[in-house]
Amino acid sequence: MRLKNLLASSACLALLACSVRPALDIDKVERFITTELGAQTGVSPARVECPDEVYEEPGATFECKAFADDGSSAGVLVEMLGDGKVTFRVR
Repeated sequence: MRLKNLLASSACLALLACSVRPALDIDKVERFITTELGAQTGVSPARVECPDEVYEEPGATFECKAFADDGSSAGVLVEMLGDGKVTFRVR
């Protein structure tokens, strides 16, 4: 009976380990958006803010905000592509 319980516990832990998604490197995403917006428009935002914790899920999206020096802002829709890569569009 003890072996059966141990195997059942091991199987549960294995399933949990497989279902854990890695957190996206948000600092890297914010830098990427800043750099790409600067390259595309000629003006880099003063700062970009994204949610603190986003777990990678290819195809899923989340919202960031880009701020100009004058305090104005624009929404940025970010889509996760997988392996830490993202694409975005300004709303």
